[in-house]
Amino acid sequence: MASQAMCSSFSGCSNTGTLRCTRCKGADPETFYCSPACQRQDWPFHREYCRKQAYTFELTLLGSSDPVITRVFDLPAWFTFRQLHYTVQYGMGPWQCCHLHEFSFQAESDNSRNFLSPRNDVLRIVPADLLEEDIMPMPEMPSSRPVRTEGEENLLLSDVYDPAGRLRSVAAPNGEFLPLIYLYDFGDNWEHKLVFRGSKLARAARPLFTAASGCGPVEDCHGPLGWNDVKAGFRSPNATTHQRNLVPWAKAVSGLGDRFDPFAEPDVKVMNYEGRWENHLESYMEASGEDTAHLYGPEEGEDDEPFTF
Repeated sequence: MASQAMCSSFSGCSNTGTLRCTRCKGADPETFYCSPACQRQDWPFHREYCRKQAYTFELTLLGSSDPVITRVFDLPAWFTFRQLHYTVQYGMGPWQCCHLHEFSFQAESDNSRNFLSPRNDVLRIVPADLLEEDIMPMPEMPSSRPVRTEGEENLLLSDVYDPAGRLRSVAAPNGEFLPLIYLYDFGDNWEHKLVFRGSKLARAARPLFTAASGCGPVEDCHGPLGWNDVKAGFRSPNATTHQRNLVPWAKAVSGLGDRFDPFAEPDVKVMNYEGRWENHLESYMEASGEDTAHLYGPEEGEDDEPFTF
């Protein structure tokens, strides 16, 4: 027998939900309320994602092993690529947004990709400072032809992934999306591959993680190979002096001290705690000089009155 749904009111109502939001019909899970009063109270928050779309992405940290580090998450279709950047940072540690980064859709090659593989960018999506200065990451050499470049702050995910998106034909020239590579820290060269897995009705106005494997590496450990050295220092009986010396350093930079465990599996339930994402997002935005005033409390807009059940 299916379990009864709880009232979805933001107030934390503990009653059983018997009235379903008809505009979210088909979402998983669906939204239920115990009364019209709870629905009206929750509407300023629920309207942010009611009947809207979310995109599912599967992220893999290239070069990671034992285990391969992956994250699967749903992201609101109205998010920008800047917010996708923050989502990856949050999901990988959380990391601290303290290095350069960029996104690029890259044409696939017949050869296996490695650290020194030449780039074949089709579309670059970068922060405003890189857009203005045209800084290219190292060690890859820049493409020999002009590459379309967009700013991440104003480019919506739907501009690329919606069937009518203005850049869909660029990112999916033959109907299939090219690999999206997220590069973080042009020195350590953390490359992540993002695969688009489809769309669904949104369940929240924030990222929702559905699967995760592998502890997020500590920053500044020199990429996947350096991360392997950190793990060897913790567990390998044949660890070198260098690897053993990484243990106290990793504990310190992780912020967890002796509680840090590079083999601990991420807890998706914890990653999805109410308010946890918002706290990190606020820190990311403040560090970037962005306005955070709109993060707390819904904005006035259309559909200020809720619909009937």
